[in-house]
Amino acid sequence: MIDFEGLVCEYGICQKQHAEHLEDLMRFYRAVCTAEDHNVRGLASATTWKEVGKDLVLFPYTQRGFGGDDSFFVGVISARNDLTREALSGIIRRVCEDDWDIADLESINSVECTFNKCTDQVGATALYSSDIVSRAARLLHAEELFTLLMRTKVFWEYTIKDAIPAGGLLGAAQKTIYSEALSQEIERVVACVPEAGHAHHILPVHYLVEGNNPNDYQPAIDVLLESLYENNRLVSSHAYVFEVDKLGRSEWARGAAANEDNFMALINGALGDALKSSSIIVKYGQDDDGSNFNKFAYQALTKLIDELSERGDEIQVVFVVPEGSGDLQVRIKNRFRLPLIRIVPDEAPKAFDLTEDEAHAILVRRAEADSLEPDDELRRILHRRMEDRSFSNLDEVYDEWSKLTLTRSVFPQYLSIVQAAYDSDGAAAPVDARKRLEEMIGLAGVKRQIEDVLLRFKMNKEAAFAGLKPQPFSMHLAFQGAPGTGKTEVARLYAEILKDEGILSEGRLIMRSGTGAWNVQEAFAEAKGSVLFVDEAYAMASTSDGRIADFIACMENYRRDTVVILAGYKNSINRLIDCNPGFRSRISFFIDFPDYSQEEKMQIFQLMVDRAGLTMAEEARSAARDILARGGTQADEGNGRFVRNLFESAIGQQQRRLSRQKPEGGYTKELLAELREEDIVAAGKRESVHQLSGREELAGLIGLAEIKQLVSDRMDYMKVQKAKRDAGIKAPFIPMHMAFKGNPGTGKTEVARLIARILREEGVLSVGECKEYIGADLWNTLAINLAFEDAKGSVLFVDEAYSIPKNAEATAALVACMENYREDVIVVFAGYTREVDQLLSANPGFASRVKFHLEFADYTEDELLQILNLLAGKMHVTLGEGVPEKVRGFVREARKESRFGNGRFVRNVLEDAIVAQGARLVREHSALGGLDSDVLTRLEAEDFSWQPKRLEDAPASVGFTA
Repeated sequence: MIDFEGLVCEYGICQKQHAEHLEDLMRFYRAVCTAEDHNVRGLASATTWKEVGKDLVLFPYTQRGFGGDDSFFVGVISARNDLTREALSGIIRRVCEDDWDIADLESINSVECTFNKCTDQVGATALYSSDIVSRAARLLHAEELFTLLMRTKVFWEYTIKDAIPAGGLLGAAQKTIYSEALSQEIERVVACVPEAGHAHHILPVHYLVEGNNPNDYQPAIDVLLESLYENNRLVSSHAYVFEVDKLGRSEWARGAAANEDNFMALINGALGDALKSSSIIVKYGQDDDGSNFNKFAYQALTKLIDELSERGDEIQVVFVVPEGSGDLQVRIKNRFRLPLIRIVPDEAPKAFDLTEDEAHAILVRRAEADSLEPDDELRRILHRRMEDRSFSNLDEVYDEWSKLTLTRSVFPQYLSIVQAAYDSDGAAAPVDARKRLEEMIGLAGVKRQIEDVLLRFKMNKEAAFAGLKPQPFSMHLAFQGAPGTGKTEVARLYAEILKDEGILSEGRLIMRSGTGAWNVQEAFAEAKGSVLFVDEAYAMASTSDGRIADFIACMENYRRDTVVILAGYKNSINRLIDCNPGFRSRISFFIDFPDYSQEEKMQIFQLMVDRAGLTMAEEARSAARDILARGGTQADEGNGRFVRNLFESAIGQQQRRLSRQKPEGGYTKELLAELREEDIVAAGKRESVHQLSGREELAGLIGLAEIKQLVSDRMDYMKVQKAKRDAGIKAPFIPMHMAFKGNPGTGKTEVARLIARILREEGVLSVGECKEYIGADLWNTLAINLAFEDAKGSVLFVDEAYSIPKNAEATAALVACMENYREDVIVVFAGYTREVDQLLSANPGFASRVKFHLEFADYTEDELLQILNLLAGKMHVTLGEGVPEKVRGFVREARKESRFGNGRFVRNVLEDAIVAQGARLVREHSALGGLDSDVLTRLEAEDFSWQPKRLEDAPASVGFTA
């Protein structure tokens, strides 16, 4: 049995000058031993480890390739603070002789090292499995410490002793980017070295280092800890590093909750005791921006701080947090409750605060420190940069000059290439984003509003130059307008401008759609330093997944380095803003994007032709102008989008034409570049599913002689108005809104559909669809605005117009939209005569805008029988003997009822007869397969019946063409 205390006395090994009054501390050693003519290869086994007293463990091992048969290692784990190298050598010698049967040791060379260095030659896992380390951990009460070192990647160690040359600490501090704060602290440390044998050992302060890059802050921490060690403030040169941030990405966080609990159990008082007399560097904050953080990592941080704060005089603590993390620093200080000295990066001198001579002097000193010879080029580069009043970073001047100087000296062949990379005049730079925005066609109001936003940034910068506090404002915007109005392109240019102005670091455009499924946090992380553009943003209001709350929170949390642009229709954006008050307080600018005018569309088309290197004759240009004048108003194909589609389609038509008409001599450049009138006309045509034109179908309607003539007259008028505009003749605008009045089933809906077709075919309306609503659909301002937006370039047919709410809001909104959309939408109000007249008298604005009132009379009995035959043919049935007479009787009786259904009544009777025929055939024939087609398609008189209740039915409106 070795008498450890006796050995202490024998070798006189008390380190009073460092630690007379300190408790024991954990230390690790590795000794290289040689023994004369003795084979030691059998030493490395689990049975050869040796426990000495209650606080020292020794274990021998060999290393393949090191020494010969007479060399081996001894690993030592100690919990004593009074163990000198001489005493350790004596203990190793005594253990070798008494326990390992090695009596002829020639040398013992031991050094203090890390835990991993002490054990890595045989492998920590092997040691653990052989029970050596686990037994040592239990013996020394260091199970938590050893587990963290061996089984995690977030906790590690290193020794700081001799990391910095002795006597050069102050000089080394001045070479770091923390020179000012670090030099001041080293001077304090040197000025108050504890006296040997002092009765009380304390650690007066701890440290909080701000830094983002380990290559910058780690050298400063090494200088700091070495200074403390050399001046007796630290007993041990052992430093532990706990990268708490990484816990959120470690295997402990990826597993079940039990994993986190197991890890948290390692942070306890026993761990704190094992760390005594050492230093610990705690890194945290890279993933914590205040609102967003990893809960597991933060819980580990707070528990660790609690343990460390209870041992403030025994463990030197250095916190490392990101630069500018003021809130986090306050939280750490409040919880740690012990004095903390902030070690922060030197504040770089701002060029705009210096004269050119002062700036040059700083650069000269830096060059001389790097053993470079300042020259005239340094002054030239500085002068060029300082001509820009906003220039502030002298590092950019020095980096450019030193790169050129070293290239000239070492790699002169590359000098011109390096020079061109720095010289803006020597390379073809992209066109300035601001200039490209100004060159965009139209958008005068948009450009003015964007310029107003940029002026806010400029004036804040001027205020900073003058020493005043800038006035903060939210950078987020809303782009409001129809598709194809340039919102995306302006957003892209705006992002580049903010980068050029130094407001954003990246200046990219990150796009998302409000209709898609995407992760809000990931989108903002991707858009950091850039613009996050959310098109169709209004769709987010319809989600129930909490996205809006997350989105608003991120708008606030990322407000310093991310700009959000919400894009969509103005009414829809307003609806989104109203759904959560958080939007309105965070969006400072609402920018309206108007529809392009006809002339602007033509300019865009011409620009596309020019950029493609193509040519157009005047005839082709006129054809394009005509198509653009009546196209591109429908929401899903409008504005610039319509122009682009027309251009691309015209290119396709040109290529098809050329492929069919290849000249004998081959294609020439001029031929391939020419866009002809026929190409553009073909590109602008819509495929029709109708065999007859709209006018022909109108003329073929049964009855309605007076209606046909009145409608035809109105269509002729609008056709002439278009011809005048195409010829450049000013033509007075007369609204063409109409009122169709009469009973149900008199053809009102069919006539409205044909009007839309005729006006499209004749180039008056761009879309030419009939958008059908009932009055109750238009129940408030928003619904009315959406209906008119839907009907742009078309006819808005409002059936049952009397059901429009009788209130001031609805009627005022209708009148306003009829005026605002007067060149894009023709409104047709339809319903019973008395009710439509009452609606139009509700607001005087209707009288001046609805000038054409058409009365749809009831069909005659003969006309209704023509309709019956027409419908039977469309439904592929024939009418048997006596059917017309029977139906005529139904009509005669039905006319006596109020609000007779006209054509709708005939349709209902015919449909009921088809159902009755089916039932009759099944009763009469057990097998239907043998019946001929005449029997299957013929309706007999007995199939027809009528009950007065059918008058209450009101299916969709129909028209009847012979």
